[in-house]
Amino acid sequence: MPRVDAGILRIERRGEPLLPAAELPAYRRMVELGFDGAGGSLAASLGRHHPRARPAAALRATRLDPATPVGHVLPEQWLVLFRLLRR
Repeated sequence: MPRVDAGILRIERRGEPLLPAAELPAYRRMVELGFDGAGGSLAASLGRHHPRARPAAALRATRLDPATPVGHVLPEQWLVLFRLLRR
């Protein structure tokens, strides 16, 4: 157990959002799809809604092993996956 009684969290709003507001619902759906665990991997989960070659290529572009646990995917990688899969 840490020997800390308090901590400080500083949150600053971005000047410009990472995604336009209109794209947020689609982004959330993709992340939820990735986290649903169907198929046993992120690649398999994404492959349920995209032709299998597209998630495989997007994972390669983000330098993610298809077997990477979904909890280890960084926020920046989710954004790249979303952009690549939306094309």
